[in-house]
Amino acid sequence: MRITLPAVLSGCLLGVALAVLVHGFSEGVLWMRIVGLAAASLMLLALSWAVELSATGYASPPREGVPRAYAPAVVRSARSVDDPRGVHRGMFLFELTVHPEGRRPFGVRVLHPLDLQGLTRRRAAVVEYDPRRPWRAALPADPPWEWAARAEALAAEDEGSVPPPAAARIPPGFPVLVIGLCTGVAFTWLLSR
Repeated sequence: MRITLPAVLSGCLLGVALAVLVHGFSEGVLWMRIVGLAAASLMLLALSWAVELSATGYASPPREGVPRAYAPAVVRSARSVDDPRGVHRGMFLFELTVHPEGRRPFGVRVLHPLDLQGLTRRRAAVVEYDPRRPWRAALPADPPWEWAARAEALAAEDEGSVPPPAAARIPPGFPVLVIGLCTGVAFTWLLSR
């Protein structure tokens, strides 16, 4: 898990808002209650908005101008869904296990308006991804034949196997809440001295 600077700053701001709110109620200071309640509400609203935006979990395509690599993948599921943003109807959601050379396999979810490689009928796929940022992956329309052959061999070898279990994941926004609560307790303790 990687905690970023915006998460730490947001957690600290949330903690200060909670501390001001608690101190306002314990000391009976009206302006502290109002400011603390407003600030804590805004921070929690911003946190829920950020979590909602990150909750889709779909891979972004690789950026232009960065090195790209191909890798064979096994299709775990392929189904038709509506775009969560409401832009397109009838998108395809592909859940893949990508097997890059020299690295551990990883799972990725790709949302695409077309079934480019016929993945609703077969289990072999080729993924184009950024080797430095493997969460940036896409399904190329016309993958190189050697990678398609590797993907077919991998899918035949993988036939009947159980997909790897999903790794336990800390919910998005949880580190911000923990930092906020810890900071809030610390500031409340400091204000009560």
